Amino acid sequence: MPSPLFYLFALLMVAGGLMVVLMRNPVSSALSMVLSFIGLAGLFIGLNSYFVGILQILVYAGAIMVLFIFIIMLLDVKKEEKDNWKGASVAAGVAIPLVLLIQLAGVLSTVKASPKVPTINFEQALQHTNAEGALMYKEGTMIHKRLSAERLSDTHLIGHKLFTDYNFPLQVIAVLLLVATVGCVKLSKKSAPAVAMAASPPNTAPPAKSEPKTPVKPEPEPVVVPPLKKPSVAKNLSEDPPLHTTTDHKRGLIYTERPDDADDLKVISGIGPVLEKKLNDFGIYTYKQIADWSDENISEFDDLLSFKGRITRDSWLTQAAELHTKKQA
Repeated sequence: MPSPLFYLFALLMVAGGLMVVLMRNPVSSALSMVLSFIGLAGLFIGLNSYFVGILQILVYAGAIMVLFIFIIMLLDVKKEEKDNWKGASVAAGVAIPLVLLIQLAGVLSTVKASPKVPTINFEQALQHTNAEGALMYKEGTMIHKRLSAERLSDTHLIGHKLFTDYNFPLQVIAVLLLVATVGCVKLSKKSAPAVAMAASPPNTAPPAKSEPKTPVKPEPEPVVVPPLKKPSVAKNLSEDPPLHTTTDHKRGLIYTERPDDADDLKVISGIGPVLEKKLNDFGIYTYKQIADWSDENISEFDDLLSFKGRITRDSWLTQAAELHTKKQA
């Protein structure tokens, strides 16, 4: 590989790795890892390791990164707030790269003394047999054709090794990846609280009075969650409404322009960047607006946001009331 290309791909790899650590947004950090994978793939291809270089693009920069971003979206990871540096974190951040550099220096110092690659005996490879005495590479296969032409078929040999000697571990790895993804989907969904049964259990003693009981009519829809307790937030909308606001009978108080004291709605559990953008488009910018929602407002935004019952399940109103109280304190 020419020196300019080597330094270019090396710079891409190092810059991508630094951005993974320094970027505060999880999605930006994950996309920075793609840049690092591309630089690493270029270095492998420059070393004539074409198969490993292509794997870096197809498997890591493609499939694995899609999986990472998919999981980040499911978990609704919010932007990390900037914290003060701690001594242990700084020490670990310095010690780990130093250990890596020491290992790298040790490897590079032994490059000249490394043994040379042995010469391949293609005739012997063609006659190689398995435990049953049959030829390992049968005539007509791509591996046999390449070895007959005295060319090493790296990709086909790796595939043959994986799907013969290591087929079971390969399937186990695939199952583990699937289980991890299913577990992430499960964790991202909060289970609805159990509904308290108001009716008395069957086979109980008859009541003292002999008055006939009227049959209880079944509910039109099963109650998934208990009634939401409205938090107590002082309302002053009628006395002193904020500037650039209007009141809608379905959506409550809404802003016609973004206020200067707009809150970070992503702090509320269950609201991510996408939902915050949608709420802003509907004129919702503050915790107090959400805390003051009526049942009609909740029903309206359930329909607008296209998920029935999530506002109640995630207790948006209670969280918004607590955040508004902390903001006013």
